[in-house]
Amino acid sequence: MLSLLLLAHLAYSMPLPISLLTTHAGTGTVYTQDSVAGSCGTVHSDSDLIVAISTYWMKKGQASSSSSNTNSNTLCSQKISATNILTGTTVTVVVADTCAACGENDVDFSVGSWDALTGSAAWGTFALDWKFCGSGGCS
Repeated sequence: MLSLLLLAHLAYSMPLPISLLTTHAGTGTVYTQDSVAGSCGTVHSDSDLIVAISTYWMKKGQASSSSSNTNSNTLCSQKISATNILTGTTVTVVVADTCAACGENDVDFSVGSWDALTGSAAWGTFALDWKFCGSGGCS
């Protein structure tokens, strides 16, 4: 029993992976859903609070998955907290797709996510900080 308690304590005190602890700086863009399933396999509406993250990050999720099917990527459905640097507005969004044209830390936002972060600004780009939410949620 004591060994189980020690193992539980060690597991609880293990640090989170660096990707969950780090805030990433990038550029936000906007994209439409067009009634097409994203790389995570689900069709979303433009109003859904979802994002597409870069191939760089999606490959990291695929590497930890035992399947070559992108729908089983461990980053699919992962929540991220994104902040518009200019306004300070922060929203929590869900990873639903891959952005092949994005740089490593760039994020492509659904129209709903874009509107929430930019106050429905004209489409273009904005500077953002973002991070993956841990098991305790976004803070």
